[in-house]
Amino acid sequence: MKGLKGFRIAGIAALLAWFAASVLLEDLIIAGMIALGIFAALIILDKTSVKRKAKKQARIVEKDLPFALLSMSVELSYNTDFEKVLENAARQEYGLFSKGLKKVLGEVKAGASVQEALAEFGKSFESTQLKRAVNQLISAFEQGSRKHSGENLKKLGQEMLARQRIESKEFNSKLALYSLMFVSLSAVMPALFQAFVIVGSSFLELDFSALQIIAIATVLFPALNLAVLFFARNSMPEFLK
Repeated sequence: MKGLKGFRIAGIAALLAWFAASVLLEDLIIAGMIALGIFAALIILDKTSVKRKAKKQARIVEKDLPFALLSMSVELSYNTDFEKVLENAARQEYGLFSKGLKKVLGEVKAGASVQEALAEFGKSFESTQLKRAVNQLISAFEQGSRKHSGENLKKLGQEMLARQRIESKEFNSKLALYSLMFVSLSAVMPALFQAFVIVGSSFLELDFSALQIIAIATVLFPALNLAVLFFARNSMPEFLK
């Protein structure tokens, strides 16, 4: 949802919720409070989803940056023409970075300067790493065919690659915890729950209906497992996907 469209959808959903709640509860005030809560929740969800999408796009464009910068630095060290370096990188499979460079080259052919086109590319993503890469590319272009024009690109690419290695190690540590949680929820917790039901019904006078036991075993535990898998997937660095 974007802008006015998001407000319209949230408003329609809130109106439907107010109508349903007023019919079911027969209380206009409570129905209005429910509708207001749903409206606010949808607006907040809309805003956060936009931010999450922007961050995800930034992570996607960043995942191929180290390899692209290292490759471009090698070409620049051999005094390859700068626009030719951009064309070569645009033809490679560097994901969104290659697509962005294609757009940059199109703008340059349309009359824009290389600096302006690269600067606009840097602004198109909420990525600090991309902005740093773009600044180094602009600097390399302005230096021309000097001997060390690609040296800063190489250093930046190596720095980003080292950062990805650190993030990969951190994720491996988290993955061990997620794996332990998944095994516990798949085998240990269901067995403990079964024992608890047997002991509780025999000695503690706990009354679980057959439907409750089936719901917990077939719905609750699988839902918790799916939640663990979701969080594990969500915490995975984009360059590992």
